[in-house]
Amino acid sequence: MLLLEEKNKMANLWDNDEVVSVFKKAVSVFKNFWADDEVISSPSVKTSAVSEALVLEEEGSFVEAIPLFMSTILKKEASDYDTLFGSANKRETPFQGVKVSEMTVGEVLEFTKNKGAFHNYNLKRSEPKNTTAVGKYQTVGGTLRDLKEKNHLKNLGITDDTIFNKKTQDLIASYLIKRAIKDTSGNFKPKEEAILNLKKEWEGLKKLEEQEVTKIYKEVSKLAPFVSLRPPAKTNKVEG
Repeated sequence: MLLLEEKNKMANLWDNDEVVSVFKKAVSVFKNFWADDEVISSPSVKTSAVSEALVLEEEGSFVEAIPLFMSTILKKEASDYDTLFGSANKRETPFQGVKVSEMTVGEVLEFTKNKGAFHNYNLKRSEPKNTTAVGKYQTVGGTLRDLKEKNHLKNLGITDDTIFNKKTQDLIASYLIKRAIKDTSGNFKPKEEAILNLKKEWEGLKKLEEQEVTKIYKEVSKLAPFVSLRPPAKTNKVEG
């Protein structure tokens, strides 16, 4: 309801200098993607863009606003937020029934540790894989540990006690996308470097034709100028 109310207010916000400033900044970035001047000058497009930007900022993540990326993740990475690499949670394995979306981040870090039970299981598969990928975005333990050690998780408001649920996984994925395409100063990295970074983060993107990956890059780049990854509300594990 709150988001709906915010969207309804956008028509009246175009007179707000701050909103206009945000939009102008976005247009300067979008010029590489929007070649049609009529589209950029359209009041309806202006209102829609600013509205969506404010909604994304409020929610803290933007993955659901990039459908091309999400559909690719669904096809190439994982179908849901409990997926273990190789669908080990759905097959007859020692990890059948495991739900990482109900674990705390600390528990996920332990589950995905190097040479842990899950890692060793993947190393001993009929087709060995050196991975500990878990969740919707098949995030590996090494990535999570790196984010924790460098205080990136802390800056996102994520602690060892935060539940590794949809909200947390979406937030981490949003951060990883932003990190892949922008430098620490907030400037866009060269297109080729950004695309390579996205492929390094998600193996599934390596299986796509180059033009498909470029479309995904353009999609996420259009939203990145707006995103301010605010910490999610603190979530403690609920005991059953």
